[in-house]
Amino acid sequence: MAFVPFFPGSPRWLIMKERNEEALEVIQRLGGNSQTEDENRAVHEEIRASVQHETTRQIILSAGTQLMQQWSGINALFYYLPVVFASLGVGRNLSLILSLCNAMDMTVSTVLGALWIEGVGRKKLMVWGAVGQSICFCFISIGLSLGGSRWEAVAVAFVFGYSTVFALTWIAVPWMYPAEVNTQRMRIAGAGVATATNWINNYAVVLVTPYLIYAVLNTAFAIICKVFYVETARLSLEQIDSIFDRSAPIKSIEGTGVVTDNEKATSEALPSVMHVPKGDSKHGSN
Repeated sequence: MAFVPFFPGSPRWLIMKERNEEALEVIQRLGGNSQTEDENRAVHEEIRASVQHETTRQIILSAGTQLMQQWSGINALFYYLPVVFASLGVGRNLSLILSLCNAMDMTVSTVLGALWIEGVGRKKLMVWGAVGQSICFCFISIGLSLGGSRWEAVAVAFVFGYSTVFALTWIAVPWMYPAEVNTQRMRIAGAGVATATNWINNYAVVLVTPYLIYAVLNTAFAIICKVFYVETARLSLEQIDSIFDRSAPIKSIEGTGVVTDNEKATSEALPSVMHVPKGDSKHGSN
């Protein structure tokens, strides 16, 4: 904290405040000798274009991650975890011990999830995490409904399975995604809406106790994430903006597998532009 006053200002914030010369100086300092003046100005223009772009789609997507995190059943299960274990025939002392072990499991899994979130990608973690959570809730529901020592043991195992899957996938992404997909001007508002969504649904979700509902919801969330969400791993904030901006100039996002709307439209138009009828070709050669 002692060194924070000596940090340079954020180029994006300076540009948003129309302090363009200061922003360019910061970009030059950060780029060092590895970037030419033209490259620095190109970065400046790219940032300037991104801060002028606003849309509500990013806010909906970022709030959606928080809503889905809560309705994945995490707090509905863990607020009452000792009670859940007791309903599965586990003694009071053992229920408390299992709750402690579960918390330790989540801590370790969260660290592991943080290590691979950039490599695997946000979207894949959300999709496959929701699938895994749905499977876990199916078996928890079966164990609670059938009873018996065998099914109770299965349900306890899948409680631990759920906490592991959630910590590896959904515990971190909903807090990162809003900061990444929202534009500079909307980043604070987008994060605020997302956080408010989290706490509002945190209150509502504990009122729903049939765990089979969460199995169905997680299946729906996997489909929603697959269809509507975009991957943001290994992309700059400007590249993420270009994914949402149909009017943005064509950008090369090499090595990420991301295709912007403009790149797709251009690639579809190229065959018709490049096609030359044979008759015209012969006519041109004469």
